[in-house]
Amino acid sequence: MNLHTQTAREIAQSVHKQAVSCREVVEAALRHITNENNELNAAITICEAEALQAAASLDQVVVAGRSPGVLAGVPIVVKDNLCTKNIQTTAGSQ
Repeated sequence: MNLHTQTAREIAQSVHKQAVSCREVVEAALRHITNENNELNAAITICEAEALQAAASLDQVVVAGRSPGVLAGVPIVVKDNLCTKNIQTTAGSQ
């Protein structure tokens, strides 16, 4: 899946219609981070296990026919100067 050519709405609609799973979207996003981060140095803390676990939970909701939420399945990045529960926050400093 090429996330770079899709809008958040398109990704969410694909997940809701089960054209793609949340796990597939997350795996694609993680691959992109892995491939590009050496050059961009944009990602400090990557919560791979947590993202995959959340994707699995959302996939179960979708398969059960329930609404997972409007933006379910859309990957996000949170700037490292925002405090997040149980995730290291460095603001880019040592």
